[in-house]
Amino acid sequence: MTSNTPTSSASTSSTATSTSTSVLNASTPSTSSAVATTTSSVVLASPSSAIASPSSTVITSSTPTSSGPSVPTVSGYVYQGCYTEPSGRRALPDKTFAYDSMTLESCAANCTNYAWFGTEYGRECYCGATLDSGSSKTSGSTINGACSKPCGGNNTEVCGGGSLLSLFYSSDPAKYNGPPKIVDGNANYTYYGCVGEPQNGRALSASTANSGMTVPQCLTWAASKGYKYAGLEYSQECWGGNTLSSGAANKTNATCSMLCGGNQRTYCGGPSLLSLYITNSTSGSRGIGS
Repeated sequence: MTSNTPTSSASTSSTATSTSTSVLNASTPSTSSAVATTTSSVVLASPSSAIASPSSTVITSSTPTSSGPSVPTVSGYVYQGCYTEPSGRRALPDKTFAYDSMTLESCAANCTNYAWFGTEYGRECYCGATLDSGSSKTSGSTINGACSKPCGGNNTEVCGGGSLLSLFYSSDPAKYNGPPKIVDGNANYTYYGCVGEPQNGRALSASTANSGMTVPQCLTWAASKGYKYAGLEYSQECWGGNTLSSGAANKTNATCSMLCGGNQRTYCGGPSLLSLYITNSTSGSRGIGS
């Protein structure tokens, strides 16, 4: 299980790539600089369609000219432009890194198993299997749009801005086309299994829902409420509570087969079925209702 906690833009950590950070508490994008007004929403080409071959040369923006730097290149990735963070969540929620020596190449290396990577505010790196639908391309007079923050580890490169991502997409379709997976959890919760709702009533008492639901979103919400249990149901519902109804029953993992509304490569329960998570402080107790 990999825990992924984003580091705030104000952080001064100098640790190079980290794999112990958690995506929890990542719901509020950095606000250190104003976000340019989005004037258009760009629909990217289907990931399975042909993507232009990236340059074999690993790297960077050239010396800026009057029209701005040339298109940034990173081996194995295609530059998409400068993209906004969605309101209240992350465009790329699956893994987060932050360190002062950030470069485009080091972020790409951090996100090698993901279809997308993006750099933000000069020192933050985000990875994702999919791009949140609430993220959109910014306008601007240069190829980098509103993204203007130099990378901490290479000031000839641009690494996003405040709540703005310099966004790259992998030219390897296998990174997108892999099978959906069960998310193991994060720093606060561990995956328990698939649990059926009681015949009459609900296994958990509190809920929130949205069409872009992801496992990290649900676990973040449950943690903010201090709930022992968190469960995802029917693609877009997130349930939480400190006790499970006695009528809840274990099901096989394969039964929870609906994909998350906000990430079509991960599972979020099913009809009257919860993909259930338990706080790590109690995850050793595997009995329903314990």
